[in-house]
Amino acid sequence: MKDVTPHFVLVPLAAQGHMIPMVDMARLLAERGVRVTLITTPVNAARIRTIIDRVKRSNLPVEFVELRFPCAEFGLPEGSENIDLLSSPVYYKAFFDAMKLLKEPLEALLRSQHRRPDCMIADMCNGWTKGVARRLGIPRLVFHGPSCFYILCAYNMAQHRVYDRVTTSSSPLSCPMCLSRS
Repeated sequence: MKDVTPHFVLVPLAAQGHMIPMVDMARLLAERGVRVTLITTPVNAARIRTIIDRVKRSNLPVEFVELRFPCAEFGLPEGSENIDLLSSPVYYKAFFDAMKLLKEPLEALLRSQHRRPDCMIADMCNGWTKGVARRLGIPRLVFHGPSCFYILCAYNMAQHRVYDRVTTSSSPLSCPMCLSRS
């Protein structure tokens, strides 16, 4: 008999503010009958181990798959698998380049499964997942975890070209069309 349970693969950005909402989404999807595979790395899995253990105890169909994060290949200190573990902003570009290198092991993992996922949900910062989803014929949704207020502010700042008027790195900014305490 053919397995008709929907299977989603979730690919969060390795940053706590992105991973935690994605783990919450995995749990919510699983509670509604979706089998979920959440992609992570060894260091990130260790950091959310209590959450992983809680999900496993609940018997929800959520699998956490750890892919090796290529720190050494990009000159990152060993264990720098999460943005907040980077010792300096100088490592940001290398971190995002390393994230992109996860595409090959992710694609290999998905190809090896007896049935391809029905959907991929990827963090907005993981644009590299687009090619993986396209090559495998998997529909891909983009998850944007920041709050609605953040999105409103970012939109208003861009629309009103606020950054064009900044003269120094310490110039005060005001977000148009948003509440102000002044």
